[in-house]
Amino acid sequence: MHKTILLIDDENAILEITTLVLEDAGYLVTAFISPLEAITYYKQHQHEIHAIILDMTMPEMDGITCAKALWSINAQATIILSSGYKIEDITQQHQDVNFHAFLQKPYHPRTLVKQLESIFCSNSPEPALN
Repeated sequence: MHKTILLIDDENAILEITTLVLEDAGYLVTAFISPLEAITYYKQHQHEIHAIILDMTMPEMDGITCAKALWSINAQATIILSSGYKIEDITQQHQDVNFHAFLQKPYHPRTLVKQLESIFCSNSPEPALN
């Protein structure tokens, strides 16, 4: 069975490249440039989505707000935050948010795939990052 990834990023180039990398690794990808459209999609398709890769900084809505909206739909949603900011800076400002993983931009395609494999192979249901 293929795993489906919901990809949310406001940069078209990142959406295109990341989609190609994930599809080459065998994942199915649904990508959105708009976090609001992604949230609407997730409400209807949450049971088909295995993980969400979410950009931290977007003009329409930041990643923290988007993640909280996604978790309000499904508290068990697996969300990987992606950002050019350091994880320490993000967690210091948002101590109430627990992501399953963090991808520091720019990241290597192999790092992205390994991060997903790690999450899907993990026996621990607990988030990996605070």
